[in-house]
Amino acid sequence: MNWITVALPYFLAFVLGAASSLCIVVLVEWLRKPRLCLAIAPPRDQAYPAGYPASKVRFLEVSLRNKPLPSWLRWMSRSSASSCRATIDFLKEDGTNIFTRSMAARWSASPQPVPLQFRLGDNVAQILDVNRLNMASVIDVPPGESESMGVVGRFDENTDCFGWSNESYFSNPPWRNPDWKLSIGRYLIRITVRASGEKCSELFWLINAPQIADVRLEPHA
Repeated sequence: MNWITVALPYFLAFVLGAASSLCIVVLVEWLRKPRLCLAIAPPRDQAYPAGYPASKVRFLEVSLRNKPLPSWLRWMSRSSASSCRATIDFLKEDGTNIFTRSMAARWSASPQPVPLQFRLGDNVAQILDVNRLNMASVIDVPPGESESMGVVGRFDENTDCFGWSNESYFSNPPWRNPDWKLSIGRYLIRITVRASGEKCSELFWLINAPQIADVRLEPHA
């Protein structure tokens, strides 16, 4: 019996063991990756006092969820979806683009991109925070949690709705950005989220009805 015959079983056992360990590591990392899904959030009706750009608003939103691990894998922890950025494309019913670019979505929980105000005696001053004035909106979503993003807003008695993003705070008139104006009708919207090397995309119907109470999102069959 030569040394090759003696060593071969040990070598094969080593290779199989290393391969098994590598497969387990790859499987665990795959299971821990963020799992993202998009869903329609309930419409948000909001009233504002005098001095705001509108007194009655209906916001349509979509929520992004980072799914938790199955119960039998809860001894591990799923990774957070970090630096989530979303874009929204507004499409005609036939799938063609209405606008020439995608709209950068605004996460509802992110700071409003306006200067901070404070009162000093009888005077009101502002602090310009460059981070707040950024047009991009980025957020982290821990496992098992959700974050909502704005899609459109409809204001007062205006029958048009407008795409809602950080740009809306700087538009003329405020909140009603003419670059994202949608008249009464039925539209497709495509929402794409990128985070932690993951990508999630979903289609929904946007119904801009004559009555503000009927303005809504619907699943795309």
